[in-house]
Amino acid sequence: MTNNDHASNQHVGSLPTIPTATPPVDNLENQSSVMGVESSTIVHRCKREDLIKKFSLALRGLALIFSVIALIIMAINKHSGWQDFDKYREYRYVLAIAILSTVYTGGQVMRQAYELCTGKLLLQQRS
Repeated sequence: MTNNDHASNQHVGSLPTIPTATPPVDNLENQSSVMGVESSTIVHRCKREDLIKKFSLALRGLALIFSVIALIIMAINKHSGWQDFDKYREYRYVLAIAILSTVYTGGQVMRQAYELCTGKLLLQQRS
């Protein structure tokens, strides 16, 4: 039988039949051990993701602390004469950036802490 004869025997809209093999009965014990390995891998992945989220929150908290320290140092830096930084526009710009940085980082810390505690997203992601 050639390929042309085989193609003419099949119907136009039918799918080719693929023989399916049943799993051997004696291999059922090995399947449970494979499932155990897969489930332990999933558990390890979940624990690792939780650890990454907690570490990320700790780093954001550290960034917030440094941001607040920078803001405080720049805000209380008062001198007289030419060292009076309030006279310089650049200093006011850097101070404004420090304020924005502190507010933004504080918001990120609060958002991530809320998500970590409740498991719910505070702000829905846009798709």
